[in-house]
Amino acid sequence: MEQYHFVIIGESREQAYLQQLVAENNLTNVELTGYIPFEKAASYIMASKIGLCPFLRNLHHDTTYSNKMFQYMAYGKAVIASDCSAQANIVRKEECGLIFEAGNAADLAKQILKLNDKQLLDKYGKIGLDTVNRKYNTKVGHQELIRLYQSLNNNHFIEKHQPDAIQ
Repeated sequence: MEQYHFVIIGESREQAYLQQLVAENNLTNVELTGYIPFEKAASYIMASKIGLCPFLRNLHHDTTYSNKMFQYMAYGKAVIASDCSAQANIVRKEECGLIFEAGNAADLAKQILKLNDKQLLDKYGKIGLDTVNRKYNTKVGHQELIRLYQSLNNNHFIEKHQPDAIQ
């Protein structure tokens, strides 16, 4: 994978270990930025071709969405995500990237190599961008929340479930 430049953005409890791993293996194509402001992180995303979400499986990663995945999509980048349920479900449903088995470096490498196909890379990036603009953004989220509150109000849910002291 020497032909690729990997940038790992942000701090981690594993930061010292990652730095040691990079140094010991003379990985000149791996850059560890440490913490950087979002604006600078955005410039890295814009310069990239692929957005990686290499989470390990656990309850948290299986049940929550990562902001970074939606940020990659918003910048029109193809996503490669581990098979943690939440992220994998969106990538599969929206067809905006590829999935690899969490913790399996060989499978991750295989998925990265698939995106040497520029048409596939561009297709996933475009679909991701279109999907964020259409579906996964605060405007749409706010509208859905308002509809939910209106439906609750229309069903008199609020009136029926108020404590006696408030009525």
